[in-house]
Parts: sequence; C-alpha cells; structure tokens
Amino acid sequence: MNVIIIFLFDTILFSLISSTCLGSALNKIDYIEGLNVRIFLNTTSDWTQIEFANVPVCLIEDKVTKSASSLKLKKFYIVKSSYDSTEVEVNYRIFIKDLQKQEDIILYIKKGNIGKTTVTFLNEDQVIGQFENNLNIAGDPTNKKTLLVKKDFFHSCKLVKQQIIYPECPKLVMAFYYPWYENPEGPHKRWFHWEPDKHYASVHTPTLGYYDSADTMVIRKHIEFAELAGIDGFIISWWGQETPSDTVTSKIFEIAEKTNFKVTIYYEQADKLEDVVNDIKYLLKKYGRFSSFLQIQEKPVIFYYGRTINKFTLKEWKEIFSQLRESELHTCNIAETMGVGILSVFDGLHIYNNMDFKSLAVLNQSLSGTAYIQGKIFGATVIPGYNDTLVNSPGAVVERLDGKYYSQAWKSALTSNPDIILITSFNEWHEGTEIEPSQEYGMKYLNITRKYTDIFKTRKNENRN
Repeated sequence: MNVIIIFLFDTILFSLISSTCLGSALNKIDYIEGLNVRIFLNTTSDWTQIEFANVPVCLIEDKVTKSASSLKLKKFYIVKSSYDSTEVEVNYRIFIKDLQKQEDIILYIKKGNIGKTTVTFLNEDQVIGQFENNLNIAGDPTNKKTLLVKKDFFHSCKLVKQQIIYPECPKLVMAFYYPWYENPEGPHKRWFHWEPDKHYASVHTPTLGYYDSADTMVIRKHIEFAELAGIDGFIISWWGQETPSDTVTSKIFEIAEKTNFKVTIYYEQADKLEDVVNDIKYLLKKYGRFSSFLQIQEKPVIFYYGRTINKFTLKEWKEIFSQLRESELHTCNIAETMGVGILSVFDGLHIYNNMDFKSLAVLNQSLSGTAYIQGKIFGATVIPGYNDTLVNSPGAVVERLDGKYYSQAWKSALTSNPDIILITSFNEWHEGTEIEPSQEYGMKYLNITRKYTDIFKTRKNENRN
C-alpha cells in the first residue's frame, strides 16, 4: 500500500542564463537557475533508495555522516549486507534544475524489509520537511512509499545560479561489445557462452549464426555493421591479461587499425589494487600503439564497470591513478556510477543499463547535470530492450515494441546534451540487448541507430553554442 503525502509549492523557473567560452578552449561554461537543497537520508534498513521520478535532480555532493562496515553508496541508493540494521546517514547537496512544469514532484522512498528510512529536506540549516518510510510488508520487495510534493513545499528556498562546465569532447557513439562467444567450428574449437541445450542462451538468433568471436571474418563483419549504423567504435568487455577476451581484443584492434573505427576497453573486474595498476599498464603497453585506440583530449579512454568501481574505496582509486601517473601513464577514465564522489577521481560517468528507470529523460538530465556541474564527461545510455529469461530465473523483460522502445531511449538521451551515446549493446545476446542483425529483426536496429546517430552528430548541442 502506498502512502501519499501532499504539499504545495510555487512553480520554479529553470532557465539558461548565459553561455560563454573559457579563456582555455577546452571547456564551455553555462549557468542555470534552480534550487540548491540539502537532504539527510537516514536508514536502519539493509537498503534504501529515494528517486525523484519526474524532475531532474543533480547531485552536487554526498557525505556519509554515519556508516556501516558493509555500506555501498550509489547516488540516492544505500546498500548494506542483508539484514544489517546499522544506522547509516548520508548528507546530500542537490540541485533541482527543472521545476518549470505545472505539475507535482513524485518522490519514491524504497527500502528493504527491516528498519526504517527517514528523508529530511533542508534549506541551508532550516528543516523544510521530513518524511519517513517504516513499511516492512512481507513479500513486498521494495516497500515503496510514494510522496506527492505540491506547490509551496520549497517556498522558502531561493533560486540560485548554478555553474555547469561542458568538457571538450567529440560527439561519439560507442557500443558495448562482447568477445566471449565460441563454437566448435571456429578458432576456439568448443561451445562457450552459446549453450545449444538452452536455446543457445539467446532469445534471438544472429544472422551470422552462433559464431566464434575469434573468427576474423566475424570481427570484420561486425565492424562493417557498426559503421553502417554510424557507430564510432566498440567498448570491449575485457576480463584480464592473456584471457580469451584479450586474444579477441588483439584481433579487433588489428582489424580496426585498417579503418577509422575506434576501440576501447570495458574494465570488468579486479581483486586487488595492484591488479588494476598492472592491468592498465599492460593494456596501454599492448594496445597504446594503435591509432584505433579511442582517445579523448589526447588520452586513451578506459571505461570501468560498476562491479570494479565498487571493489575499491575512493582513496584506493586515487592511489591507482597516482601510481599510473608516476609511470607517466595518463588515461581518460569513465566510471559506471550514479554517485558524485567518484568524479573527484574519474573523468566522466555513465551507467550500463537504464531499464529500471521509468523516465529515461529525467534520468539522463539528472546524470548529465551531475557530471557537468563537476566539469566531467557524460555518456547517455540507450538500449533496444531486454530479455534474460533464458539465462536467469525468473529473469526480466523489457519489450522492444518493434523498435519504439529503442527510438524513445534515443530521444530521451538526446535531451541531456550528452558527450557520448553508449549503446547497450552491440552483441550481448544473453540479455537480449543486442542491435546486431538477427533473424527476428534483420537490420531494423542498425537502421534505427543510423537515424539517430545522424541526428546526434549533425545538430548543435543545445545550450552549448
């Protein structure tokens, strides 16, 4: 059962104030008007999340003021070990950048099946509202409470001008790429990832058949498909030195080198700090010589998956990049994160899969604002749909709607003026996010991609010129 709490607040205008170039040609500065508000999120549940469902909210700062040993922090999302009732409190500073609509704010508070969550809003040091969720309903996985915040809730808050900084970054469209498929007739001489007894672990069938990723003919065809769709390059899922994924990565770099196609790495896992340092040194030594290695601001780009990000503390990430700089190795590092603390170390943010969010436009505008307030790179993600029911039980499904979902994802991404569009994915067949041609859809998703890559690359970025 949802509890609705109703308040009133005046319409707040979000507007672009000005746009000027820095003395350095590297960045552009804009100013936007909105509300600067502080939030205290306190919980004794083992997880909790607050979500602004219909208004973009940018995260400026997050500080943990009470902690638990198992704490993980992802934007407005606190996660602890199961049944950990230790009190946790996070102090957020947020910027609400678009309240010009004549509608109420929908705020969700979700939590686990223990404890309670309290959300306190403050204007400077003055409490302007406090909400509590103590639902512990058996069988309810989210215990969600819905708050409808109306017009005069923020009446005591003054409009402020918030600086945002757009980093110098070329418009890019990159697709996440998986090099892990093997079959008995290909170079690997065995089935792997394709599972013949489980419908090949894919709800769709590649037009190229159940291929071997190490087959150079397959790699060439994949690059050809991607170029037809206006994709600039692949972000290759990479699982370590001298692994099968590394072998295929070598072939992709070599083939891409003969084209204008770009390649970079999705760094998936590491156990120790020194593993990350050694892996990045290895990657730059082995692949840094290729002109096909994606660069931004003359630095090779590495994307880092959230599993790896969460493996290490902010202090440890600082140490990792410090050690690399001491070896005169400088990279552009883009993290999978929804938080803001990690941006003090990384150069940009993205999320891999946005299927759990009802409003992709609100999500993208929130994340882009969070990045640009820090002067960091933002990559907006688009997916064509999702279906992992052959590899997970019960699994999850986001219907493709004959291309309508993918088209809407692109439109929502474009509203945030991203530096990069990230496609999840080119060929993750197990989760049904592939845009690679299939027997079921033919070239449909490449054609849709081409339509929107042309729009993205030819239009001026709103509010940047």
